[in-house]
Amino acid sequence: MYGWIALTTCLAIQILQCWSCEHRGVECIDYEVVARYGEYEERQYPEILWVSVKESGPSLSRSQINLYKKLFRYIQGDNLKGYKEQYPKTWGGEGGNPSPLGHVSLKNYFPWTTKRRLHKQHNTDSHQSDPCREDSYCEPTYVMSMPVPQALKHDLYPVPTDVDLFFEREPAQRYFVRTFGGRPTESQWISEAQMLADLTRKEEGVVRDHYFLNWYDPPLQLFNRLNEVWISKKSNGKKNLTVKTGIETNEVC
Repeated sequence: MYGWIALTTCLAIQILQCWSCEHRGVECIDYEVVARYGEYEERQYPEILWVSVKESGPSLSRSQINLYKKLFRYIQGDNLKGYKEQYPKTWGGEGGNPSPLGHVSLKNYFPWTTKRRLHKQHNTDSHQSDPCREDSYCEPTYVMSMPVPQALKHDLYPVPTDVDLFFEREPAQRYFVRTFGGRPTESQWISEAQMLADLTRKEEGVVRDHYFLNWYDPPLQLFNRLNEVWISKKSNGKKNLTVKTGIETNEVC
């Protein structure tokens, strides 16, 4: 009897481990919780393929709207395959209504950095920092990304018709994560990021100049929203920026 219970429990655990992450019926990235510390946790993420777009400007709020629109158009068929991401009916994925983005990640910089940072024009590695020249002051470059759906990872990726969009392949990475709800303003995002930075001040290998804003709900989702702030933990891995597209191998750099 006990053997049967143990076997059933083991099978149930294995089945659960095979399920992919979902939020409100939309695919999200699987991860492993390495440690929990009350107000934040440490997570290990697998290799991720992102489709990204960037914009330089003085305002996070203004750039956020512009970047979101570009990614939204991409999943609504603004690509050479005419591919459209499918979402549950309750999210407007059927009946001719536009589908929202799922998980979206946006890179921002801490206000205490002495120089605002900017990616060099040839560098599209949004999950690594790249300082401006020491003798200059730069507007920040905001990079918004969404993970490429699992269904497309073993196929040829739809090529964006918007030349501002590009692919990034991020190696397995560890992040410190703080989760919260509501519809945060720009100042609230910054406050949450500063809190996470304070909570992790004794941790080793924490990246201190930038963080990532992550949200999992569409703009019209008013309640029970899921938001996260990520701070990277340094690793020796390098990003592989070569991906296959619908036409040819696409060298992002």
